[in-house]
Amino acid sequence: MDEATMFSVVDGKEITAEMVQKLIEWERQKSKRKPKNPFHSLTKQLRQPEVFLLIVWWLALLVLVVWVSGLSHVLWRSWRPLAFLSVIPLFFLGLVAFIAS
Repeated sequence: MDEATMFSVVDGKEITAEMVQKLIEWERQKSKRKPKNPFHSLTKQLRQPEVFLLIVWWLALLVLVVWVSGLSHVLWRSWRPLAFLSVIPLFFLGLVAFIAS
């Protein structure tokens, strides 16, 4: 290889002008890519097994606290308003997941 096409030697490997040009083109394409949707990244994180395990863990703790504290009769009397209030954020979470997919 002649001196005109060789830029430098890194770890015993020659870097050619062609390699530099490919790197520049790749950087340009990378900058032109669409930025990721924040909802897409959120739903991707929610689908991880660790998140599912944490949700199950906290639900189990909630059930145990309600059972030990004796609040089950209060929850049994007011389950309809509580169910309605809990459905509202679940509805919007599902809506965001649908829009992101």
